[in-house]
Amino acid sequence: MNKINRREEAVSPVIATILMVAITVVLAATLYIMVADIGGDQVGEFYGSMSIGDRENNRVRVDIDTMSPSSRDLSDVTVRLYNPDDDEVCVLSGVQSNTQNSYTLRWTRLSDDDETVTTTARLWVEHEDDEHDFSGYEVVMTVSGRSGSISQEL
Repeated sequence: MNKINRREEAVSPVIATILMVAITVVLAATLYIMVADIGGDQVGEFYGSMSIGDRENNRVRVDIDTMSPSSRDLSDVTVRLYNPDDDEVCVLSGVQSNTQNSYTLRWTRLSDDDETVTTTARLWVEHEDDEHDFSGYEVVMTVSGRSGSISQEL
């Protein structure tokens, strides 16, 4: 019989174990980076929607329909009122009510402690003139420390 003398070489068990561990670590790190990147941009975003509620002669009610995060400290919330020429005419920041340039911005239906804005909150936009027309005005709400805003044309 012919005996074929062939030398079989293989990777040692120690090297094979080290390679398997290295591949597992690389796959786990790749998966972690992919998953962490998916929600990374949304952590600092503020978004939601508002709608017009009651509209009377010199006042308009703006309802907060959705908001993420779903509640914010009143001290973190800023509301700006812009006229049709995009001039800022009134700012409400960290307080329940503010009057400026004949305009009043006022929160109602805040949380039980009156310190938190939630999706049940209502914002009243008022003018001292009984027949003021709010057509073309815009309300913009922002939150400190977060990008994005919620806006509603009146």
